[in-house]
Amino acid sequence: MNMRLPKILALYASLLTACMAGTAEQGLSLRKATVEGMNNGRRSTSTFYMTSTRVREASSNGSDFVLHLDSARFVTLDHNAQTYTELAFEEMQARIADAKKEAAESPEAEAQATVREQFRPVGELKAEDLGDGGLIAGYSTRHHRITLQPFTLEVWMAPGFDTPDVYYESLKLRASANPFFDLDRIYESLKEIKGVSLRSILTIEAMGLKIQTTSEVTEAVEGPLPASLFEVPANYERKSLADRQE
Repeated sequence: MNMRLPKILALYASLLTACMAGTAEQGLSLRKATVEGMNNGRRSTSTFYMTSTRVREASSNGSDFVLHLDSARFVTLDHNAQTYTELAFEEMQARIADAKKEAAESPEAEAQATVREQFRPVGELKAEDLGDGGLIAGYSTRHHRITLQPFTLEVWMAPGFDTPDVYYESLKLRASANPFFDLDRIYESLKEIKGVSLRSILTIEAMGLKIQTTSEVTEAVEGPLPASLFEVPANYERKSLADRQE
């Protein structure tokens, strides 16, 4: 037997491990189930992936978004159309402002004005730490409540994981598609709460209605996440936001 063979195999194994380490990063995967009160109780699932440099949320409706914290990029993917859009974080901020302006100046704005007024955030925002939230998916949580009439958001956060502020900024852009609900101040308040959300309940009470959307993590896994998980498939076509909205 060649006495050098075990050493060669050990060296090969160490090189392979080093190569794999260069294409993967330690992270967290969260499987979520959501019941949407604003869509007749529609149920959906999503998977949230987070590392120190990247965030991806993959939805069961075929639409994903990816945040590249290291290169300050925001990417949305449409798997049904096999297309994607990409914005620098600065462009994303500008797009949030543009979306609000477009909604205010749209032909439907006047007709929507009465409804929008009923759902307009009023008064002072109140943020409360309600203490121990118990175990969710095997992780200890803290229960928080944010109130800004007519909205109440309860979140159960798992300490030890830092959700990047830009994630909440991306929520503003995605929420801009709904002209009635302005949750910007609530998203700003979430930046002050450290951890990652494992359960949330959003309640909206207005016009004699009570609408509630719940989301809860059903499975949480820590481990290496491959870089390819956060990349755009090679056959996808890049589109501008204007193209996507046509």
